[in-house]
Amino acid sequence: MNQELKDLLKNLERYKNFTFLEDAVAFNEFFAGKDIPVVQIHDTTTIGSDRDDILGFCGVFAWENGEIRALDGDSYTPDMQMIGYEWFEADNHKCLDILVTPGSW
Repeated sequence: MNQELKDLLKNLERYKNFTFLEDAVAFNEFFAGKDIPVVQIHDTTTIGSDRDDILGFCGVFAWENGEIRALDGDSYTPDMQMIGYEWFEADNHKCLDILVTPGSW
């Protein structure tokens, strides 16, 4: 992962508690064998005149039996390149936020 992007993400309040990966990894490989009822995608495309923010939340899906099931009507790529993640609880379920590289989802 680009160190400049990693530093930007760590300094944004929303992403400061994420686990950051050394290199981008395909989502479907990293979470193979797991079922996750809610996965929220955050696109790390930089925005703003100084490129000091990111696009952020862009979609949600369930990960079941190694397949994506969109929860919002969009389509997603199982091998999207993930650079960070954070687990959270919702309705007594362990859910996931992921940071993905621009254009990979």
